[in-house]
Amino acid sequence: MQYEMEKEMRARMEDERRLDRDRKEKEQMRSLLARQMAEKNMREHAEKALNDEQAVIWRTDKSNYELEEQRLSRKI
Repeated sequence: MQYEMEKEMRARMEDERRLDRDRKEKEQMRSLLARQMAEKNMREHAEKALNDEQAVIWRTDKSNYELEEQRLSRKI
């Protein structure tokens, strides 16, 4: 009888350890995924900012080109 109770106690403790380990692994996975999502959002924002900056540069270049073409046309 004592042996059966000890066996049951060890099995219960093992189950609790396994559940605790599973909970910790899930928590770590959620944390990792949240960090990855944050990094992805930061990269996307940085890429958008870079694209916006490039668009401004291209508009400025286009405007300067058109002004130069108009100047040359008037000179000719």
